[in-house]
Amino acid sequence: MTCPPEHVATWMIGVQFQKQLDPLQNLVFQLFLCTPAPNSPKAAFERALADFRNVYFNKYLYELQRPSAMEVAFIERLKKMNDIKKPAKKEYVSLFKDLHAFKSCTWPGGHRNGEPVLKDWHPDLRKCKAMYPDWYADEVKEIRLQYTLTEHKCAVSQTRYLWTTYEGTTCPANIKVVSDACQHDERVQAYTVACQPFVLNIHPSIQHIADSFYQMYMDMAHSDHKDVELHLQELYVSRTPAGQDLVAAKRYLEEQTARLQAEHECLQIELKEKIAQNRHLNMVNREYNCSLEGLTKQLSDTDYTLSQYKQALYERDDIIEQLHQQLQQQRTHTYAPYNTFH
Repeated sequence: MTCPPEHVATWMIGVQFQKQLDPLQNLVFQLFLCTPAPNSPKAAFERALADFRNVYFNKYLYELQRPSAMEVAFIERLKKMNDIKKPAKKEYVSLFKDLHAFKSCTWPGGHRNGEPVLKDWHPDLRKCKAMYPDWYADEVKEIRLQYTLTEHKCAVSQTRYLWTTYEGTTCPANIKVVSDACQHDERVQAYTVACQPFVLNIHPSIQHIADSFYQMYMDMAHSDHKDVELHLQELYVSRTPAGQDLVAAKRYLEEQTARLQAEHECLQIELKEKIAQNRHLNMVNREYNCSLEGLTKQLSDTDYTLSQYKQALYERDDIIEQLHQQLQQQRTHTYAPYNTFH
């Protein structure tokens, strides 16, 4: 939950105010917080009184040692309620009103319709009602009457002008009572000065924390981090005075690391592809070598066969030559007697 800085500021004022109260005034403060609205049913008053007794009053009595006259009066007024067998709603309303009268210190925030604005305070910021729109509302209204300012009319021109904008923090004392078409006159300036004690001031740290929450939500909305704890740690650190630079440097290094990792993975892929190509080339080379050896062997066998053929041819030629010579010799012997006889 992101709270407006004004809401946080008024809640913190309530926390600090409660710490400084004495036991009786703190009890009265808790009673105001428990009191139902006047138009609430009787059951709501019964529940509120029972809760007040069980949670706050009994503890107060247990720790009380030397009660003052005012504390005795407070206790006695509360005891009178026990003497009524079946109290009506008006008696509950009267009891709460009488006990409220024991408030003896000034509360910050002033009043709204005669009721303390701080009665809407709650110790849990998330459950606390927004008090800043009513901050010193009655007191500021009294000042407007003194300066004869009419609500929703321009304080200078007296024309209709809705008081919906603020000159500073959102609170009644900062409502802009002059329209944009007019300028502040002396009366308006005096009114502004008179309202200054009732202006809600916000510590710069509250605004910084409010901006931090907004920035954290924005970062979380746009973040793709899977480690939620690490991401939250970075968000918290980045909102410290020196933490933003540290987180920025860390994220820069993470980006560089991611880039180098991506390049490393690309190189690994390329290397694997090169190794695969090299293996393929080696396999092709082995196949080529095997084929070359096979061809060499075939050529060798062919040469050997050819040499055998040549040798056979040579032997055939020799045989033919021998047969030719023998044939010649036979012819010579055959014609020799004829020649002699003739």
